Amino acid sequence: MFLTLADYLAARGPNLDIDEWKQHNILIGYMIAEHQKQQDELLPVRLINGHDLIKIFGLTSGPLIGKLLRLVLEAKATGELDTREEAISLVRRELEKNSAPNITTKYG
Repeated sequence: MFLTLADYLAARGPNLDIDEWKQHNILIGYMIAEHQKQQDELLPVRLINGHDLIKIFGLTSGPLIGKLLRLVLEAKATGELDTREEAISLVRRELEKNSAPNITTKYG
């Protein structure tokens, strides 16, 4: 979208009509806003991400991070949790339930 603004300016050059330029900007702004609105409806809000899990629980990168994030995503989708704190509690319970000797967390 931003490239189309640059192209518009380049194509018009010194013959740029300011009113047309303003209308073009309004159109592009509308398109960007609509795209963002659609993305917000399609993509679930992430309560936590992999960096959070590493920072909070002292985990290292690997398949466990993906497993825990999927667990949180599924719980959010089914309405079992709605907040970041609930997501962290769910991960903590899962780690405690499936504690393995090679998993160390800041919470024991």
